Amino acid sequence: MLLFDEADALLGHRSAVKDSHDRYANIEIGNLLRKMDRYDGVIALATNRVCYLDAAFLRRLHVILDFPRPGPDSRSAI
Repeated sequence: MLLFDEADALLGHRSAVKDSHDRYANIEIGNLLRKMDRYDGVIALATNRVCYLDAAFLRRLHVILDFPRPGPDSRSAI
């Protein structure tokens, strides 16, 4: 099993290429997508900012679990 904690930092949106750093970052994201496609195990992504994940990663997810922020009553019970 692979776990990517704070996945939005690594698997964020690919950007327009403005310099060599953007180009290589986009290449690395593409490489990671291909490796994830070939990986035969379970991959879990943890993030509190799903909206920042690249759409290509979201298309590959089979299950998305949302844990909403607890309200005041729930926080005091915890």
